Amino acid sequence: MRYVLMGFALGIAATMLWPALSGQDDSNLKEVGVEWVNNYHGTAPNLAACDDDAGGFYNAMGNKGWTKVFNWGDDNAWEEDFKSPEKPGGGTDTTYADNVDFAYFSGHGNQSGFYFGVSRDDRQAANTDAVWGDKDLEWIVLSSCLCLDDVNVFTRWGWPVFKGLHLIMGMDTTMSDTPDVGRYFVQFMTGDSAWPSSGVKKKIAEAWMTACWWALPAGQYCAVLGAVSSGGDTYNDYLPGYGTQVPDPDPISYLWYIRYPCG
Repeated sequence: MRYVLMGFALGIAATMLWPALSGQDDSNLKEVGVEWVNNYHGTAPNLAACDDDAGGFYNAMGNKGWTKVFNWGDDNAWEEDFKSPEKPGGGTDTTYADNVDFAYFSGHGNQSGFYFGVSRDDRQAANTDAVWGDKDLEWIVLSSCLCLDDVNVFTRWGWPVFKGLHLIMGMDTTMSDTPDVGRYFVQFMTGDSAWPSSGVKKKIAEAWMTACWWALPAGQYCAVLGAVSSGGDTYNDYLPGYGTQVPDPDPISYLWYIRYPCG
């Protein structure tokens, strides 16, 4: 059995057992789960701030009334948690990433996916592994280098992946190892009075772009990939409790993509 890190700040954590989860309700738009990797065991350079990045998002969402469902880090973060059970070898996203409404990953990535420090079932959650939103997931952040690089982004992360998913947020370019993006993101989604949001509430997509502008250096670009259906444009989604959301976009009418400068 693996362990979940709960209630940490600035990388200090307590551990507790966390059971397998099932049966989250798509009508309850208030569940959050995160995973992060700092220790890559020599397969990639280690990182230093992914626990604070994802943990800052997780704890800030919890402070806004969201149910904190899972927080897996380092060797407890697994590729299979983001992989659809319908893909070869099978995954467990219906228990984890697709069993919450908002998911967040922080660690290494590239155009084809994001990476883990251990092999369960392998080390990369590839775009070809993902079918998101067919259970519960509405929004996901890939706080990683290059996952939303604009080259063939609709083919890589678009039509095959969006099955009720509203938005994927991530990076068009490389991304600095920073502790602040996740926390700032929640502040801008909720109009928190703390700096840098200072009471300014934004739509989810706009909040991601604004958080990256504040937290990351000039020369880097964040990105958002979203869906439109007969029910509306997911660009107009606000965080539940802070504005409206469109119905799950399935079937999709079309997809859109924005890249936005940081710094």
